[in-house]
Amino acid sequence: MLGTMRRVFSAVTLALALAASPACDLFLGNSKIEHGELYQSGDPRYDRFFAEVHDKQIAAESWDDDKKSSRAPLVKALGLTETAGQSRILNVLKTKKDEVAGPAAQTANAEAARSRKLAKAADALEALSKKGAELKEEAAEDKKNMGAEKADDKKVKERDTVRREVAGATRVCTKLASRARSEAKEADELVEAIKQAVPGVSVSGGGAETPAPSPPDDASKPKPAAKPKPAGKPKPATPKPATPKPDAPKPPPAEVFDP
Repeated sequence: MLGTMRRVFSAVTLALALAASPACDLFLGNSKIEHGELYQSGDPRYDRFFAEVHDKQIAAESWDDDKKSSRAPLVKALGLTETAGQSRILNVLKTKKDEVAGPAAQTANAEAARSRKLAKAADALEALSKKGAELKEEAAEDKKNMGAEKADDKKVKERDTVRREVAGATRVCTKLASRARSEAKEADELVEAIKQAVPGVSVSGGGAETPAPSPPDDASKPKPAAKPKPAGKPKPATPKPATPKPDAPKPPPAEVFDP
């Protein structure tokens, strides 16, 4: 029994020692960014990415407070605590829907806005995650092409640190994007449940903006110029009356002989 405990203790001690060792950071994902710290390598290619990821981490810290704030009017009207879960809110809403129409509408609109905000955050985080995947390949190529610098342990360690931080930042983006999508979906479900439970509740700007309908084809296309009316058949010209020929001079009368 004592021998077994010693072996377990030794295994745990070894695991802790390995986790604390910088040499294992690359494999254990023990990056500064995953602990919420800003890391800067001195290389602008990576540092812009690290700064953006850190900004997203800071923004995500307010998500829980945003959720409490948007649900506060309804939760308060229902007599619940601010930590009440969604199923609890909906169960009590069914019994008091006629008493909380105003707060219900206020919360529905706030949750719809929160959902849109989270969806945009998820889009940005997914784009950063894709960028991180590209930078991971660049970091690997950087180390591969170190040349003579491979003999410098300090330089090699710096390259490994960059690779580790890029990998960690990419994981952060992926996790935050997944969380944002999940919370946006939950907010949408609450909005729909409120609209179903409380007649008359409307949500402004609930969905994506609907593009203006395109005009019908006959209105959008320029009208062709009117065709000129075909000219009628020309009327035959009225013939001019023939000019009368002058009469031929009459011969003088024959002279009559009168003796």
